Amino acid sequence: MTPNALRALDTLGVGDRVRELAAFVGDGGLRRPGGGWLSRTSAEAAARRFGDPTVVVLRAALVDLLQGLLDPAEIRLGVTVESASLDGTVATSQGEDGADLIVAADGIGSRVRSALFPGHPGPRYTGLTAWSSGSTRSPEARSTATPPPPAAPGTNAPDEKAELLRLFGDWHDPIPDLLRRADPARILRNDVCSMPRPLPALHSGRVVLLGDAAHPMTPNLGQGAWQAIEDGVTLAHEVTKGVGPAGYTAARLARTSAMMRRSRRIGRLTQIRSPLGTALRDASMWTAGHLGQNLVLRQADPIFNWTPPNVSGYEPLGRGRRYGAMRQSISHARRGPWAAQAKARRPSSLKATFARVLAWVIRVWLRQPLLRSHKASSPSPAEVRANLPSASRAMSTRFSVEVISGRR
Repeated sequence: MTPNALRALDTLGVGDRVRELAAFVGDGGLRRPGGGWLSRTSAEAAARRFGDPTVVVLRAALVDLLQGLLDPAEIRLGVTVESASLDGTVATSQGEDGADLIVAADGIGSRVRSALFPGHPGPRYTGLTAWSSGSTRSPEARSTATPPPPAAPGTNAPDEKAELLRLFGDWHDPIPDLLRRADPARILRNDVCSMPRPLPALHSGRVVLLGDAAHPMTPNLGQGAWQAIEDGVTLAHEVTKGVGPAGYTAARLARTSAMMRRSRRIGRLTQIRSPLGTALRDASMWTAGHLGQNLVLRQADPIFNWTPPNVSGYEPLGRGRRYGAMRQSISHARRGPWAAQAKARRPSSLKATFARVLAWVIRVWLRQPLLRSHKASSPSPAEVRANLPSASRAMSTRFSVEVISGRR
């Protein structure tokens, strides 16, 4: 769990309880299969910069903690949702329900999203495959890789553990040991999909989309679940103290669209196969890493330095809500308690100039035909507001809520 998600949970009063349950991650970075470091950062430096380190917590433990905040009578399991209408009617296997607000969190294959935006292209297979499993050393180990050659969607090996050992058994420690300890019955293989173009809005009428239903992204930034937590905290604020679903879309669309685009670009970098391409990629990462870990950590500023609602730095709709835009969120983060440290650790002007040139070269390189894919555009705040349904602007901020969640 990254600092932005912990900050979101702090607004619910459970951030410290998550920290108590979690294991703190040590140093991290990017390595080649043989173990050589391309870039490296320390947990202490990340904690100083972002206010929290990245921590590891079992998802089941997190779900139990959040579920404990609810009245058990408010949770109904085993109910199949058939459809949701813009007027707040939900058809289920147990009949129809009505609500002032419907929250559709039905996952990457969201039926509600398809119904709200029938002409919008849905998620597409990226050519990446993700495995997750448990081991005696780690409650959960997750790996994302491009099988050589890229497997067709829906492909499964007869023995997934043997396939993992074939692909990664000669990688650096502790990967082979983790794979050998993995329980074959707990290995899950999933195709990695993302949506190539953001939705025009995250709501329509009385229905809002949240999490993967709203902005499915590749796991390369490790932000899918944590963006869903940001969604929930922001939505709760907008329907109680803001302007309702319209404010939710305005707050979240630009940020999540940028996350989707950036994560997909990183995924494309991992799929480069030519010797020249991989050499250039690794050399660029090695150079950036050896310019100092602060330069590496700066790349995470727009992700981790997020300001939740009801915290100084959050700007309501109509006053230029800048925190939602990924590329602009740093300005608010530097108003926080870590501002002095962040300013003191800025790289020298020579390093900064070189980093900007290197970033420009990589951006140009990513646009070449070999790596080109459909580029998703992030709508401007003005475009977002122009596309908001007028009925949503007039909705009352007193809501009853129907939550549609996908099965795991």
